[in-house]
Amino acid sequence: MNGEVKTQRRLLDYETSRRRFLAGVAATGVGTALATMWRLPELGGSTAHAAMQPASQAPVSSMGMGSATRQQSADLSAQIAHLLRRTGFSATPQQIARYSALGIEGAVDAIMTWDSSKDPGLDYANSVGLDLSKFADAQRWWLLRMMYTDRPFQEKMTLFWHGVLTSAVYKVGTRYLNTMIAQNEFLRSNALGKMETLLKGISRDPAMMVWLDLQTSTKAHPNENFARELMELFSLGIGNYTETDVRESARAFTGYSLDKDRNFYFNAKNHDDGQKTFLGQTGNFSGDDIIDIIEQQRAAAEFICTKLWKFFASPNPDPQTIGALADTYQSSGHSIRAVMRQMLTMPQFYSDDAMNSLIKSPVEFVVGTVQMLGLRTNAANYPAYLQQMGQELFNPPNVAGWPGGVAWLSSSSFFGRMNFLNYVIYGKESGLDPVNLLGSYVGANPTTVLNQAATLLGKPLGDTSTRAIMQFLGDSSNGSPTVTDKNVRSMLYLVLASPENMLA
Repeated sequence: MNGEVKTQRRLLDYETSRRRFLAGVAATGVGTALATMWRLPELGGSTAHAAMQPASQAPVSSMGMGSATRQQSADLSAQIAHLLRRTGFSATPQQIARYSALGIEGAVDAIMTWDSSKDPGLDYANSVGLDLSKFADAQRWWLLRMMYTDRPFQEKMTLFWHGVLTSAVYKVGTRYLNTMIAQNEFLRSNALGKMETLLKGISRDPAMMVWLDLQTSTKAHPNENFARELMELFSLGIGNYTETDVRESARAFTGYSLDKDRNFYFNAKNHDDGQKTFLGQTGNFSGDDIIDIIEQQRAAAEFICTKLWKFFASPNPDPQTIGALADTYQSSGHSIRAVMRQMLTMPQFYSDDAMNSLIKSPVEFVVGTVQMLGLRTNAANYPAYLQQMGQELFNPPNVAGWPGGVAWLSSSSFFGRMNFLNYVIYGKESGLDPVNLLGSYVGANPTTVLNQAATLLGKPLGDTSTRAIMQFLGDSSNGSPTVTDKNVRSMLYLVLASPENMLA
């Protein structure tokens, strides 16, 4: 019955998203252009249930990139824009110019260095009157930090760790949202630190302990959940440990406990202090010892470097690239900072295989949209839109986190993205001023104005998207493409709704 209810709910969510989307495109007249850019031959029909694909393009990872975009890897400004999108959420023309002057290595150093004494994103998030005992407000608190921070790479790394070292409110409980926020701050503070620090800290993290039942593990009855996920999903991957290793590891983590207020403490009486054999080593191991032994393994180096590459660079890393990163990981004492600096300066990171190869997550799409449009918002309705798109901060679906990739462009997620654009482009709350973005567009050459709008993306539009938008400008201006006060917002909507903008 529960599965049936969940399926019905998903269908209802889909139908609600679709109806809102159809009402929006009907009101603004952009439906034909969207149907051209994306394969949507019947916006109101059953074919809208199909997974979204860009028009005349396959596979989805290519997303309609024309030859001009595919050749960007030779251009420094395009490389910098790629770097900014991957280490943050957008690449504005001003940012591209500023970081291009530094070159790749200088830009990477600047991106990876920030003033730890101030965070304008945190200041803004704390100024809008949020109640962090409420789930939606906690989500807004982190969204606002991402939108208005001057250290986007730290927030992007925090988002990465949130999808790897997962915990979720649906099990931790809204009563203990404070533990989820504390976990978020821990991941942020150690985002570029040593892997041992992250793993040892997360093993004592109250939200994680509840999420994986570690606080119930005793000498008499070791609970294997945390021990298993520590190896399978956090550090080694399937095939690099045995069931015996799981059982022995679980024994080492016994005694990890929480008090009535969910503060961590170690209960020595509940800890199994006997000899344990783990990954070929024998001793009276503690939980920290288990983590140290894990991090001695080459598999641990390759595991986390692969995770990082797939999140920041491309979905299909080659073994040589991962091997080079794993070498750095081991020689640096398991430093995430060292690995990320190497990754972001590697030629492979700027190759055609990496550029425009990742589909933006809903969070990346929403935060990037706000930054590109220069909006000032309190994000009041943003958690609901993110839920439509399939990503709830502080609530990943399971221990493996969000699947990502093409899953981000399911039918319901796609309609959720379009509905969000309706809200921020046409809604009263957005405060969007097209003149600030485009200059004096009335009477200007429409190709010039469209190119200016495309600079918001930090990359050119493909041929299909360009033709579709120019056709819309003609259809809305008595046949001759013209940008007017009447259609300028719809032009911006279409630029942001383009397949090109779905790629980081």
